[in-house]
Amino acid sequence: MADVVLVIDPGRHVECDGCGKNFTDSPESGGLYGFGTKAYGPCCEAEMVRLAKQYNEEHEIRARCPAGKSFADWVREDLR
Repeated sequence: MADVVLVIDPGRHVECDGCGKNFTDSPESGGLYGFGTKAYGPCCEAEMVRLAKQYNEEHEIRARCPAGKSFADWVREDLR
């Protein structure tokens, strides 16, 4: 039996894993990565940081969007 290789191409589409806001063509920077491989946009960043501090889970924040780079480009170029 031959091995099956499944390739998933997400394309350019990028949205916040927290609220679903579309960032595909947005130049907005900010956001973080963590909490079970989720990418949270600048729209949800402050709330996720607040919750991480409240529950002493700041170690779950694994990366932050670099200053000057859009959230969409960060997801497409660095996280995928």
